[in-house]
Amino acid sequence: MSPTVVSHTATKPTTRSTLARETFFALGVVVALKTLLWMLDPTMRTFMGDSGSYLWAALSNQPPPDRSFTYPLIIRATALAPGNLAALGWLQTLVGVMLCGFVHRCLRLNLGVSPRVALAVIAALAIEPGQLFFERMVMTETIGTFCFVMMVLAGIAYVRSGRLHSLLAVAVFGMLVASLRLSLLPVVLGFAPLPVLVRLLADHRRWLRAGLHLVVVIAATLFCHKAYQRWYDTESDALERSDYTHSSGRMRIGLLAPLVKPEHLQRAGLPGELVARTLPPSSDPRHRESQIWLDTGLYALIARYSSTPDDSARKVAMYAFRDDPLGLLRLGFGNLLDHFDRGITASRMQDDLGTRPPDAGMVTIIAERFGHDVEGVATRSSPVYAYYAGSRWWWILLLFSLPLLALAVWWRHRREDPAMAALLALLGLGMFTSHVLFSHIVSFRYLHPMAVITAILVAYLASRPGTDRR
Repeated sequence: MSPTVVSHTATKPTTRSTLARETFFALGVVVALKTLLWMLDPTMRTFMGDSGSYLWAALSNQPPPDRSFTYPLIIRATALAPGNLAALGWLQTLVGVMLCGFVHRCLRLNLGVSPRVALAVIAALAIEPGQLFFERMVMTETIGTFCFVMMVLAGIAYVRSGRLHSLLAVAVFGMLVASLRLSLLPVVLGFAPLPVLVRLLADHRRWLRAGLHLVVVIAATLFCHKAYQRWYDTESDALERSDYTHSSGRMRIGLLAPLVKPEHLQRAGLPGELVARTLPPSSDPRHRESQIWLDTGLYALIARYSSTPDDSARKVAMYAFRDDPLGLLRLGFGNLLDHFDRGITASRMQDDLGTRPPDAGMVTIIAERFGHDVEGVATRSSPVYAYYAGSRWWWILLLFSLPLLALAVWWRHRREDPAMAALLALLGLGMFTSHVLFSHIVSFRYLHPMAVITAILVAYLASRPGTDRR
């Protein structure tokens, strides 16, 4: 008989061969669902200007100053080389299938979830509106979420096995996440040492080994992230230093704009009266996005008086935060309440749907270089488009249920599985906290990774305490 992997009862152990059959069957269900839905709606869509930035970067082979360069490389390999934008959609659908497969294996192998619950969770995840919609979008969400989930699964595997290679996988996938979806960086950096720490809390006797592993995962994480930053700088040949992108200062000033006072600008060597010149006013928390992109926004005004605007914006944001650190919490709480403003959420959903069409030049480029006609697609409905458009309340429920599920997981499994319960609970609470603190707008696409983590929490919550997991 094959070695026992997970045992749900004393008389019916799950062998590796049984697990393999279950995984292949689950993958078959997912592939069938994804294939059917792709045949029903293969429409590829763009989100302007993010998608435009990615496509230009793929064509020029130069990193965009304010977004991922890893994703344009993927576009070059899949869509530009064969001249077929649909190839990117096929790849992202395949990535969605792989994500479901790895999550299913983790649920059965490491979390002791029953076969029926694991299959049901994976089938639901395969047709979740965000998964389907962003597989058809020229956006980083699908591949970025896959890398994020792989980082989490590697951490879960370490808690079960204590093997060092799982920690190295946490570091590598964490770097890939930062290169694709910078908004997840706080969670990535916070998660890296967690598997070691929670395992140590559950078993104090191995403190020396845990200390060594903690040093390894922190060193590996720092090395991977610094290596990416250096590579990005080398590829872009920019004069300013980068912080994952050359527009991190722009993003920080947008996040903290309502906290910026004239004295903060003056300390950075800029005219203090710039605050009064912003349109819309930078003091309005609901117009933080305008301070990032508009010509009358705070960043654009800073750029007129600084030869290194991103560094200047970074300094101003730092001064504003130091003088009022609790202000970030106030802004985050206000943004959280905006999820219950129907006008705001309806507008943000329309924005997520990519209803801003590419300009005529980009339409021509996509047609000629990527073999795809996007004329009129932005406002044209389709089954997956309508499915995602109707999911606004699903995302709000997901956001507010995440911390509750995290606490419920900890409470249910805190005695028989304390390390895993702590890891998953802290992950859920960390994702919620990070979203509250570092999201400057209501944006449902920012919640995309939460769907997978919620699925894992629900499945683990449904598993019986006392299940033998190896």
